[in-house]
Amino acid sequence: MQIRRIEISAFRCFKSSIVIEDIGDGVTLLVGDNEEGKSTVLAALQTVLFEKHSVGGAVAEAMLPYGSKVRPEIKLEFDHDGERYQLYKAFCQRPMANLEAVSGRRWSDDAA
Repeated sequence: MQIRRIEISAFRCFKSSIVIEDIGDGVTLLVGDNEEGKSTVLAALQTVLFEKHSVGGAVAEAMLPYGSKVRPEIKLEFDHDGERYQLYKAFCQRPMANLEAVSGRRWSDDAA
């Protein structure tokens, strides 16, 4: 799997949307000062890949920016076995998950 793009919105320290795109082959470095969100980007990547969209309780609460009751959203674009995929997950309010291949195949909710 090769990650190509990640978009993070309303997740932990990111109240607005951030996008990291044009991720190429090889090693990718996240560089920045303390408290700029490097660990949050990695947490978002882990969350979109391994957490169910319907997660609740303390795990879901930890995704929310401090003092907010918004809808955390993460979009991940990646290549796997020569095909491009887009994975989208939204948490807390109106949770949902969608996985779509460029070929047109789609999966929703728990199947994603």
